[in-house]
Amino acid sequence: MSEMIRRVAKHPLLSLLEAPPKEDTWPLPVDDFLARNYLRHADVLMTTRKGNLLSWLIRRATKGNFSHAAMVFITPNLTYGWQSTYVIESVFSGVEVTDLRDYFRYRGIKVAIQRLKHEWFTDEIAKRVRGRMLGDIKAKYNFPLMIAMAEGLWFSVESMLQGHKRTIIRRSQPGRRAAPNEFICSGFVQRGYVLGLAEFIRNGTLPAETLRHVIFDRNLASLLPEDWGAHSPEEQIKIVDQFIEQFSEELLAATPRDIEVTPELEWVYVMTDGVVHPVSSYREVVDLMGLRGFPG
Repeated sequence: MSEMIRRVAKHPLLSLLEAPPKEDTWPLPVDDFLARNYLRHADVLMTTRKGNLLSWLIRRATKGNFSHAAMVFITPNLTYGWQSTYVIESVFSGVEVTDLRDYFRYRGIKVAIQRLKHEWFTDEIAKRVRGRMLGDIKAKYNFPLMIAMAEGLWFSVESMLQGHKRTIIRRSQPGRRAAPNEFICSGFVQRGYVLGLAEFIRNGTLPAETLRHVIFDRNLASLLPEDWGAHSPEEQIKIVDQFIEQFSEELLAATPRDIEVTPELEWVYVMTDGVVHPVSSYREVVDLMGLRGFPG
């Protein structure tokens, strides 16, 4: 028996199993990248589509480089039997969970990944943030795609003339036609972060001051107190709740540009032309994606 054990211990296949995994050579093909756990829960996906009129109109209306935002919902987990990465997003048909691979069926699409860079943003909190968005999964728009496209195109024209946020807020008033879901995709991501984080503030896991770090509109974030220590814990929670209630429309009106320029998220990957590049700066994103530079 001992001789058999020695033979097995020397078997070359065993040495391969024990060897540390080789470091990946970048850029990685998209399928190889998605098969590994590089992405994390609540990572933000920013997309743009070259040659797509609707994408161009959104970028023109918001004065940014991206036209759509989504959030990583599930990463590969063989224990539970799924091998894909799924994102949760607001689209024409409502809120959906989509296989990220499906993004690359569309011609000219480019994706950049952002990540909240604070140490207190643990995987437990990230899971709650993306889980908080599940309650919104329902069919809000049940009209044909062409009607949705026409509505979307007019919304872009209206946004360019009157301002994107003003248009969303105005349409949210009673008696007004709601903003198409495609145009509140970034607001959906913003809302998920705020509502998810607020739960951990209320139960004392996180201090109230962390809320500022998930408000992507810097002007809106500036309305929060500078000195939270001047308020009691009960007052702090009340301030958080009142802020969310009072500025619910402004949070929903967050644009892809707000997410693009926020200093709270760091750029980690770019997915373009079938491969994935690791990045650490906006300049790298601009160069790899062929963007026009930092929006003014």
